[in-house]
Amino acid sequence: MSYAKDQLVVAIADPSDAEDLRQLAVDSGIDAWTTDDYRSEIANDNSVVLCVRTAGDLAGMLVARIVPGATENYDAELYNIAVQTDSRRCGVGSVLLSDLVDRLRDREVESLWLEVRESNRTAVDFYEKHGFKAEITRPNFYANPTENALIMRLIVKP
Repeated sequence: MSYAKDQLVVAIADPSDAEDLRQLAVDSGIDAWTTDDYRSEIANDNSVVLCVRTAGDLAGMLVARIVPGATENYDAELYNIAVQTDSRRCGVGSVLLSDLVDRLRDREVESLWLEVRESNRTAVDFYEKHGFKAEITRPNFYANPTENALIMRLIVKP
């Protein structure tokens, strides 16, 4: 399946989306938060929680938060990104990430950071395709199985 760009509607998540966000996270196999955690994140002024819908159905979501940076500027951390199985490799993740970066630029964020399992080549390749660079390897960060985390960074501020 592929989508025309105008078929993918990105919107800020509403608290009523929290259960759908959790279900998408569970279905996608990412580390799902509780419904209340998603509601709290949506309510946080420093958070950016985005949904992509196609024909009204949730196709993807993203959770990020603006945090103090190493300098006087702000950075952001990407916590979750998930796409419905039947919508993967159709541009949903790219649309979410692009929309996030635009919003972060508007808020004068300098860098976007994330961590990913070193063995998750699909995700690492996706992030590299979008300009992220591996900056740090955090040994034995993940459990079940024990594995290194790659800390990746995208310079947001032009």
